[in-house]
Amino acid sequence: MGHVFQKLHRSGYCDYTVNFETFLSVLGIPQKPNAPDKSDAKADFYLHNPATNRVIITDVMVTHPGFDKKENHTVPLHAASEGVKLKYKRYLENYEIDKADVIPLVFDSYRGYAEASFKFLAKMANTIGANDPQLAASVLRSLRDRVAVALYSGQVELINWLNTFNKPRHAMH
Repeated sequence: MGHVFQKLHRSGYCDYTVNFETFLSVLGIPQKPNAPDKSDAKADFYLHNPATNRVIITDVMVTHPGFDKKENHTVPLHAASEGVKLKYKRYLENYEIDKADVIPLVFDSYRGYAEASFKFLAKMANTIGANDPQLAASVLRSLRDRVAVALYSGQVELINWLNTFNKPRHAMH
């Protein structure tokens, strides 16, 4: 997703620069004095507007709606929604940062989106589409395709890794 912003910035469609894997202390975002978690969080990627000096941090998470909680199989996208709550809690309880400057991008392994994540993608598509509904819909489909491919690729990598544990057993002689 950050790479999309990089391309938009280079093309002049976005005022924000993009940087990856950066600790919040490096960004100058102070921890709260009574922060429950004193570890330095790392933004998966952050957007910086040089004109306004605004920094928006993103944290990406992929959840799997397991059967350990009834809500995961009775409430649509429950696991993804819980992921958003966890991300907001991590940053808002521990850092001096406005909620509007934290974007949790949470997806579930069945290719669902948390509502906050989908709204961000839709807002981004509308901005890129210059408020043209047809163009914005096309951009949103493209963004969703990128997320789907990323999720699928990640699942393939995980399955391949798990298969390394299923080596054939040799008969004992």
